[in-house]
Amino acid sequence: MEFPIKEMDRDVLWSLVLVSTTWSYGGALNAETRQMFDEQFGAFKSKFNITFTVPVRQRFTLFEIYFDCERLIWNMLSNKLELKLK
Repeated sequence: MEFPIKEMDRDVLWSLVLVSTTWSYGGALNAETRQMFDEQFGAFKSKFNITFTVPVRQRFTLFEIYFDCERLIWNMLSNKLELKLK
């Protein structure tokens, strides 16, 4: 699936940037430093159009969500992992 940058919706582009940045840095962090990272960058969650199609618990970290590029929606990472493990 190709997303030409010129035609890409601004929300989609920034959602991909948020996920990429989170995991570029967060992948190398341990649980304690991930919490610090989320506290610093978690404030950016309100600047992104992060809405879910299914009910989720109120509080989540940036490491618990992902952006589904095919459906153009946010989802909990645990939901994706559950489907893959079944």
